[in-house]
Amino acid sequence: MVRGKKRRTALLGVLLGIALALGLVPGLARAALVDAWEGNPYAGLVNTTTTVTFNGKPWYIIADGSTAADAGTLTLLAADTSFGLSKFDDSYSNDYDKPSAVKTYLSNIVAGTAGDGKPDFSNVASAIGDEGLYLLSRDEVSALGLSSDVLKMSFTGGDTHYGEWWLRSPGYHDVFAAFVDGVDCYVDYIGIHVFKSFGVRPALQLNLSSVIFESESKSFSLKPHTHSLAYAASGATITATCTAKGCTDPAYSATLQISRPAKATYGDSNSADATVTDEGGIRGEAKVMYQTKGADAYGEATQTAPTNAGTHRASVTLAGVALAGGGTGDVTAYVEYTIAKADPTAAAP
Repeated sequence: MVRGKKRRTALLGVLLGIALALGLVPGLARAALVDAWEGNPYAGLVNTTTTVTFNGKPWYIIADGSTAADAGTLTLLAADTSFGLSKFDDSYSNDYDKPSAVKTYLSNIVAGTAGDGKPDFSNVASAIGDEGLYLLSRDEVSALGLSSDVLKMSFTGGDTHYGEWWLRSPGYHDVFAAFVDGVDCYVDYIGIHVFKSFGVRPALQLNLSSVIFESESKSFSLKPHTHSLAYAASGATITATCTAKGCTDPAYSATLQISRPAKATYGDSNSADATVTDEGGIRGEAKVMYQTKGADAYGEATQTAPTNAGTHRASVTLAGVALAGGGTGDVTAYVEYTIAKADPTAAAP
């Protein structure tokens, strides 16, 4: 690495940063310009080296898009080297979204599949914006006016010499990617070969509606998860599945099933009421409704269970619920069954 070349890029970085500050990074620009609100506990922490804790790791707040302590977002930047090193990519590409090797690495951390000893953010994915963990761009660094103290980070190992950490922006050649000099604290716009193993320093958008902030310890913890259920019906069963991002139990589902009455023959002593099994408490106040089939169709629904011989239908409907396919509507579980005529008996002699 030629440090003189890096020096020449520093002034260019400042000038480009000023020109791009309000134009090319609308999301972060908006976050930084949100009107102040009274009692904001984050206001004095932005672009300082005072860290906050999230998922057991230290972070700098680099943009404040909060509208209340529990509303809006904060943009956080990793404040230590615990995310390790990575090549930008294993091929001749500086396209971060290809996806690059480093983007895949961060996606695996969010999914909890990065491997032993690697950070795991699967349990807090519900509190992170749709981008998950991501690398800053060179324009975002400039637009946010990040201080040298915030940019400073002493990564070691791999191909690092001056604490370098990757940005997601391409460099001035097809196989170069931009990075930050972690010692002298400026953006190298020319970049360096994507095969290099540099520091990984992710940012994230923290959804304040999903966390609780403890001002004394400056730490964030997840709010208790509330399932967001979407419903689907198939025959005698209604299934409700949690669709909330990062659900603490991604496989969570609840089922409601309706079964035919025990009464099988007219006049027997078995119950005429259908049985509803509600695993997960999704039934609410829904009633079992019964219909008897006429010559061509089922008749009017009633809550009274039929006892006469014939073909019947028992159903339970959850009204106005979120549907698995989108929107809202009704879902119905039903079972059709037959009550047979009584067996004829011979008259006593």
